[in-house]
Amino acid sequence: MRPGRDGVPYRLTSGVEFAGSTPCLWGQTPRARPGFYSMHGIMFTLELPYPPSVNHHFSIYRGRPILSKEVKAYRHLVRQRLWSAGVKPMSGPLAVQVDAFPPDRRRRDIDNILKILLDALQHGNAFYDDSQIVDLRARKLEHTAGGKVLVKIQEIVEQDAKSLDRV
Repeated sequence: MRPGRDGVPYRLTSGVEFAGSTPCLWGQTPRARPGFYSMHGIMFTLELPYPPSVNHHFSIYRGRPILSKEVKAYRHLVRQRLWSAGVKPMSGPLAVQVDAFPPDRRRRDIDNILKILLDALQHGNAFYDDSQIVDLRARKLEHTAGGKVLVKIQEIVEQDAKSLDRV
């Protein structure tokens, strides 16, 4: 792990994987799951602080919804981390895995953090548009002091048309 510009440690790995040489993003080779995506392409992993809930996404100012200060600060932090790591926007279909470690033991909905997290990654130029995401997986794991989110994004190079029909 290395410290970012704000002093908070984060981890980033990136590289190119070739078909058949290494496991997929979730630990299985494409041949182990016939008819699934061949997800060997550019991939990176980023550790970020736990995002604010979608319940705090907007504030009301003069009767109009605007982005809250909390969300603006989170977007700025994500953009700084992506920029300092030299991440370039990915094009084409993407697979995203989110591992969320909540900051405390309160009950939380995992889907409430996805909107803000994916919008912050798009705003930070990890990808051009969140409509590129064709495979999204989210897991809520044990709580961690302060909370954190591990995000893995990988380009999907080939798609099997049969697997898309089954979805």
